[in-house]
Amino acid sequence: MYRRIALLHMHGGLSDADVAAFERELREVVDRIPGQTHAHLGRHFPNTVGGGDYTWDLAFANRHDCPPWRDQLRDADHAGLFAKLVTRTDAVQFEAVAILQLRREA
Repeated sequence: MYRRIALLHMHGGLSDADVAAFERELREVVDRIPGQTHAHLGRHFPNTVGGGDYTWDLAFANRHDCPPWRDQLRDADHAGLFAKLVTRTDAVQFEAVAILQLRREA
């Protein structure tokens, strides 16, 4: 599994409608990028994380399925949305080398 985690910094003073559209758009991205297996968007509590307003966690089947950042925004049709609402993105990507699964005993 290959991961990309992006911290998203938003413009100030966005309308509730813009925020709702942004959140909906980023949560529904999985079907638009071949090889992407998971997407999670988490909103930060105000003034709690030094990394912006949202964390966008993306998972891909493998490294070759993870497109360059600008290609991903273009292919998923997010480029205009990001240009309008996001001031800065800090992203990292990495190969997940070990995944621990915990089983819950019934």
